[in-house]
Amino acid sequence: MIKKLTRHGRHTNLPLVGDTIVEICLSTRHAPAIVFHSEDEGESELRIEDCVVLRRGQNERVLVGSNPGADFNPQELSPLLELLGSQVREAVAEQEGKLRIKCSNELSLEIVPTGDGEAWRFQYPRPGRPIGGDVKLQVAVGGAPGRLI
Repeated sequence: MIKKLTRHGRHTNLPLVGDTIVEICLSTRHAPAIVFHSEDEGESELRIEDCVVLRRGQNERVLVGSNPGADFNPQELSPLLELLGSQVREAVAEQEGKLRIKCSNELSLEIVPTGDGEAWRFQYPRPGRPIGGDVKLQVAVGGAPGRLI
């Protein structure tokens, strides 16, 4: 299956609807990542470089400190583990750089760029998988303050 970005007005839909979140990568050396698995056995990756907001109903939790560094504590991001096993219902990258993902377990994830650089980066296929994969099929987009990259 070929995945591609689609436009919806001023915003961009990421090709994640129906994919399952199968891995949350937390490290003290690299930015956190969420791995999505599709029915065709492909994997996508979302790298997180800024604060994340997790919502369920009226409850909201801001997860700060996603940038690895001397004071970085990956345990701050452990609430992301609640996303494991859920399916993506909606994935929208707004023209202003904000990312919004809604999941089957009623959780939604939001990343609003606050710094100078890239706040998040989506890539399909997942970097390095499959090894020697066709780069012509690569889909990538990122969010920065005020724009998509």
